[in-house]
Amino acid sequence: MKGRIFWLALFLIGLSWMVNSYYAYSKRLDEPIFLDHYIEKSVLEEDESNLTLYYLTNKNDDSHVSLVNFGGITGYVARKDFFDDFGFYENEFNHDIQTFTHYALRELQIELNSFEFEELLNGDDELIVHEMELFYSDGRDITVPIGEVVLHLPYQIENVLNQPWAGSSSDNLSIFSYSAEESLTIDNITFGFDEVIKDQVFIKIDSMNTVSVPNQMADDLSVNWSRLPGIEIKEFKFPHELKKEEGFKLYTQISPEFIGSLESSLVIKGSTESGKPFTSYSLINNQPPYLEQEDVNRIIQEKGKGGSQ
Repeated sequence: MKGRIFWLALFLIGLSWMVNSYYAYSKRLDEPIFLDHYIEKSVLEEDESNLTLYYLTNKNDDSHVSLVNFGGITGYVARKDFFDDFGFYENEFNHDIQTFTHYALRELQIELNSFEFEELLNGDDELIVHEMELFYSDGRDITVPIGEVVLHLPYQIENVLNQPWAGSSSDNLSIFSYSAEESLTIDNITFGFDEVIKDQVFIKIDSMNTVSVPNQMADDLSVNWSRLPGIEIKEFKFPHELKKEEGFKLYTQISPEFIGSLESSLVIKGSTESGKPFTSYSLINNQPPYLEQEDVNRIIQEKGKGGSQ
């Protein structure tokens, strides 16, 4: 009887091990899943420009990418510098930003060569990339979607708008204050990825005769979006005239449902009273939020890679 119980217990232990192993295997990703990136970036001449991309991979994945082909540009992968929990300096490729039951969120820092970029432009203003080829140190290579990255040469800026104050809050609300250095007309204000993620980024403009002081702007950062002053940018009537030292505010709010990386600009175009055109830029920058397990499950399910939890 005791022998029978022993073999039954051994069988159940073995069965449990096989079931757990199969379950863990079924959750493995065949390849990394990159979050959606919407990045507009200037590639500096005679220099290297860095891109930071975020991806999900298996928690125990110890492989690393050594090179990438980014729209025809060779990208070199940099190690991540950081201090660990004990204060010791580390330098490695696979530093986990977050860990989950089966997966880890990591970042890939890429150095792009500007010389190759200028050759690829071939007279165009920009290069738009939607996917990237990864070359691993073990000889593998795969191609993955990354969202939309727009690379361009540095803009020539003729700026007659002063920006005395800007601020942001923890809930992805940002405020930009502007004042006119001379009388001018604003013809339009645009956002680079408006057509792609128009339901994820909200913009308001608040026209005013004088620029708000920092204390007033700071108070606005604690106000709910619906209670903020101003008009939704898509409903604002352009052109808009400003006299010297008159100003306005731009509010931007990124939806909490947006899980990805955003690095783009608000582009303000117009002309001075004398007819001279100008362009002004303000950066909108949003890194991936702190992810919950359900966020990871949804990303994997939507991307169609691996199994959902």
